Amino acid sequence: MSKEELNYLREQLKGLEAILLELTPFRVPLKRQDIQDFYDGYFNLAKQTNSNRSLGDLRRQFNLKANQVQHIVDRAESMGNAQDRLNLIYAACSLPSERKMPLRREIEWFCRLLITESKIDDGLLEAICTAPKISASEARLLLGSTMFLITEYLERQSGSVPLYRLLEHLIELFEKRDFLRREDPFMFEASCLVEAMRN
Repeated sequence: MSKEELNYLREQLKGLEAILLELTPFRVPLKRQDIQDFYDGYFNLAKQTNSNRSLGDLRRQFNLKANQVQHIVDRAESMGNAQDRLNLIYAACSLPSERKMPLRREIEWFCRLLITESKIDDGLLEAICTAPKISASEARLLLGSTMFLITEYLERQSGSVPLYRLLEHLIELFEKRDFLRREDPFMFEASCLVEAMRN
C-alpha cells in the first residue's frame, strides 16, 4: 500500500470517527450545510476559549474536519443512503480503486446484524473465516463495524462475548491470511482498541 493510500485511509478514519463520535450523539443531520454549521459552532466556541492559537489555524482545523465528514457523507449518499451506518462505514473504509468491487452478501449481513443488534451470527462468521479471499475494504468494514459499537459485549448463540474478542479474532484472521496489513489505519486502530479493552 502506498503512502498516499495510507494517508487517505487515515483521513477517512478521522472523518468516520467525527461522524460516529461527534455528530451522531448530537443528532446532527448528515447534510452538507448542517455539518458545516456544526463545525462553525465549534469554531465560534473554541475561539472564545483558546487564545493561544491563531484563529486561522483553528478555522483550518474545523474546515478540514467538516470536509472529511462531507466527503464520506457524499460517498455514502452515492451508495444509496447517507443515514445508513453501514454505508457510512463502507464509504470511509474503501479506497477509490476498491469502490467498484461488490460487497459480499455474507459480510454485509454480518455487519448489518452487528451494527443494528450487537449480535454475532456464528454461521455468517464461519463463512467469512473460511472464505478463500476477503478484500481489504471488506476487512476494514468488518473492523469498522465492530470498533464503533457502543457496547462492551456482543450476543451470540452461546451467550455474550466481549467485543474485543471478535476484534482479536478478525485481526488474527486478516494477518494470518494476509487480507490486511498491520500498518493499515483500520487495523492499527482496531489493535489499539483491543489493547485498551483488554486492560
